[in-house]
Amino acid sequence: VMIPAMAPEVPRLAILGSREWYSADGPRFCRELGRALARRFPALVLVTNGHDAVQHMVAEGFLLEAFQLGRRIGSEGCLVRQLVPGDVPDAISPLPARASSEAAAVERVVAGSTHAEARNALAVAADAYILISGGPGSAAVAELGHRQGRPVLCVPASGGAAAGNFWLPKDLTRAPTWLLRQAAGEATWAALSAGEQVRVDPAKAAHLAAEALFLTLSARHPRAKL
Repeated sequence: VMIPAMAPEVPRLAILGSREWYSADGPRFCRELGRALARRFPALVLVTNGHDAVQHMVAEGFLLEAFQLGRRIGSEGCLVRQLVPGDVPDAISPLPARASSEAAAVERVVAGSTHAEARNALAVAADAYILISGGPGSAAVAELGHRQGRPVLCVPASGGAAAGNFWLPKDLTRAPTWLLRQAAGEATWAALSAGEQVRVDPAKAAHLAAEALFLTLSARHPRAKL
């Protein structure tokens, strides 16, 4: 599978998650996460498989906020890259777009002929990963990313694989070492892990997650800090 090359300084973040919601706060958290990522990163490529629910909501919030902020759109600015199997590219829900004269905000890449092959392509197409709910496929991609030594941030409060189900490796059910090195790392993990008994505002949790991802990616990518 051929994935378009990116300038190494442009950070790429994979959004992993379910095509259905496992928690009542899921939609708001995902929308707010997308918005927070656009506010924090002047240049970021979100990599997804073009699925509904988690991936779609994060990507939609990201692009709408990027448009609002006047971010540069395209491969050197804010972009959503969808890795999709060849037999379903027309079944992907549309994302927001701007005038046709501007750089495309969404880049669709055929990655294999099955959903499994597209997921495998996603596993090697990002610099960091965030897992929100998810099933066995999302858990497998998170594991592959983790094995490559790339930061993986799970959101246990979202349920599904992110909460340790579907054979997610035990290492990913705990606060990542890279996160705990950050000043707000413990607070961030507490917010992302909070259950129904300890309610955390989804917008606050999303902001903390975006900040944590920015800090770890900016250490690897100079463009993230501009």
